[in-house]
Amino acid sequence: MTGERVNDRLIFSRNTLQTHPTVVFFAGIHGNEPAGVLALERIANWLPDEVQGNIYAFRGNLRGLAQKRRFVRYDLNRIWGQEQFNIVRNAPIEELEDELLELRELLNEIDAILHKHGKRPVVFMDLHTTSAKSCSFLPFNDALMNRAIAERFPVPLILGIEEFLDGALMSYINDLNHPALAFEGGQHDDPAAIDQHEAFAKLTLHHLKIFQLDTTEKAKCEALLTPPPKVQTGFYEILHRHLIPTGAEFIMEPGYENFDFVELDEALATQDGRVVSAPVSGQIFLPLYQPVGEDGFFIGRPVSAIWLRLSARLRKWRFQRVLAALPGISPHPTRPRCYLVNHRVTRILSREIFHLLGFRIKQLEAERWLLIQRD
Repeated sequence: MTGERVNDRLIFSRNTLQTHPTVVFFAGIHGNEPAGVLALERIANWLPDEVQGNIYAFRGNLRGLAQKRRFVRYDLNRIWGQEQFNIVRNAPIEELEDELLELRELLNEIDAILHKHGKRPVVFMDLHTTSAKSCSFLPFNDALMNRAIAERFPVPLILGIEEFLDGALMSYINDLNHPALAFEGGQHDDPAAIDQHEAFAKLTLHHLKIFQLDTTEKAKCEALLTPPPKVQTGFYEILHRHLIPTGAEFIMEPGYENFDFVELDEALATQDGRVVSAPVSGQIFLPLYQPVGEDGFFIGRPVSAIWLRLSARLRKWRFQRVLAALPGISPHPTRPRCYLVNHRVTRILSREIFHLLGFRIKQLEAERWLLIQRD
């Protein structure tokens, strides 16, 4: 068994048997979000060497963290795609700069961990904060392996955000068939955010049976993460994302917090001097109160527990296998577990039905979708 702190990238690690569970924490993927890094540094000093699992804790965007900027050139949580991989894996390392170099280094760390531990599921956690005031919550891709872990935490659980984001780190991990969750733990500069991240990391180790908390410590951690009474726990789904066009001046109306209710046509922001109104009623997520970022806000709503149970059952029955026999749906010619959909033919099948069966939807054209199977 070893415990080590090796370089600026690695905050700490613990290694035991390869048959034991493994968890990987990333913090500071956005350089203006240091709370997760500070929390993991606390964990490094608190955690004994003797644990029943393997732990790796990494700083994400070293250059962004040093400059206290979300990113230097590219958003490090939007470049986990094949085009960028081809660049960073094939270019001489001395030709890579800023986030492309960060990507290369992080890919090397992930490759090494999966080579060593990847015969069993490796759990990945990506730690973030928000520019708005917020309780803790977990956004993640709707795969059953993710749900099984997320349900153990006393926080709201957000499904579907991956359909609106290309190149996210956790989507890349899920595509490798390993569980991956993002954790949003408070506001950027709120000292309480560090406490929330520390509590989340401790509960993660406890739930994975890597290090058992006593009853008092577990209750303390859960209390730090439990939302205020006005925020309902359980599952939510994302209905809408406001994408900020490149170069646009976006100004969010002041005072919104995560999970605040908004009404249809409520004025939420201005963009280039024009009012941006809510296209649907629901609850707001991640309202943007910082100068950098392409996501103005998201709107979501709670998901029925009955719907979730039905979804899990249909996926376990592999009900999605009937899709290829339906008109307007065909397997993707080069991508396994993916289907092409002509929605003019399949209008009777709504987005909700595809979600129910465990598919992520990417709109290729107005009437043409790509379905990506998660379970």
